[in-house]
Amino acid sequence: LFNLKVADLEKNGSTSAQSYKSAFESDVYPVIPRDTKANALDESSIREILAPIVARGKLSKANHVHSYLSSAFRFGIEYDSAIENHFSDIRFGIRRNPVRDVPKPLKGAMVGERTLSEIEIKQFWESLSDLSTFSAPTEFCIKLLFATGGQRVTEILHATWGEINIADKLWVIPRARTKNRKRDHVIPLTERAID
Repeated sequence: LFNLKVADLEKNGSTSAQSYKSAFESDVYPVIPRDTKANALDESSIREILAPIVARGKLSKANHVHSYLSSAFRFGIEYDSAIENHFSDIRFGIRRNPVRDVPKPLKGAMVGERTLSEIEIKQFWESLSDLSTFSAPTEFCIKLLFATGGQRVTEILHATWGEINIADKLWVIPRARTKNRKRDHVIPLTERAID
């Protein structure tokens, strides 16, 4: 199930595929052997996977693994039900998602509850050049993240000159590289971003 889920993510060009694969390798397989059938896992199995992560104090990571597992089981249930898979030799036989009734370890986790103040952003921006831990390309990438209003890291790192229109002050990320893959993402470029 996990291999097919990762393959499906890769086929659809999802940037999450590597995160799923890494989580399964580091946090699932050490607890649940690779050859275990998905339909043999229950709520107890899910708690066994999550407990060591929580014990290390990695609650956010435990939440991610929880989400990856839930998504994989949902994928398996939908796979078995899909008409296009009717003649497939693969059947998971999952009756229900065992992750659903296991609460997320980090409750009420909200993304973006705190923002940097203008002073903090200015201090951070100015300190980037002084930090010997960053190479010049890393410094430019971090600055471009800020200057473009917080675009996704992978979108910054994979940007090409063909996407940038300096004359119109626009960066057009083609839909093939956007998260939802439904439409191009147009970012107006400030003078700071162009610099």
